[in-house]
Amino acid sequence: MPQAVVVLLRIVHVLSGAIWVGALVIAAFFLMPSVSAAGPAGGQVMKGLLDRKYPQLMMALMGLTILSGGTLMWWVSKNFGGNWMATGMGRTIGFGAAVAIIATGFGVAINRPTAARMQKLMGEMAGGAPSAAQAAEMQMLQGKMLKATRIVAVLLMLAAAAMA
Repeated sequence: MPQAVVVLLRIVHVLSGAIWVGALVIAAFFLMPSVSAAGPAGGQVMKGLLDRKYPQLMMALMGLTILSGGTLMWWVSKNFGGNWMATGMGRTIGFGAAVAIIATGFGVAINRPTAARMQKLMGEMAGGAPSAAQAAEMQMLQGKMLKATRIVAVLLMLAAAAMA
């Protein structure tokens, strides 16, 4: 692989990964609890994030990070073979990659359908006061999303530490 491609992949991997992990940590430990504490007004913040395509940005950053990292690991390890995977660096980066992939799968499996239901519920509640059932469901969904996002954030911090 040409050196310029390797450099470009490293830049994409580091920048997209840093933004992805940082944005997720901010969301999990600061933004989401604040939105939840704001009650109905928090819905406007969530709508603003959805209007600005925040979920799509996070998915794009996730994809860029995983694909560029996987390509780099494939190249450095000579098709995931050779002696590199048995070195301390190879094992550590392999561990970080595995944790990032687990975090990705967990986030996609839990948060994506939860966010879709929340968005649908927000549409149902638009223009009026939510019913008690709607408010209870939204609170449950917010709690589920917060827990899952925090798990993903911690896993990604672990993966980033392994990459460092």
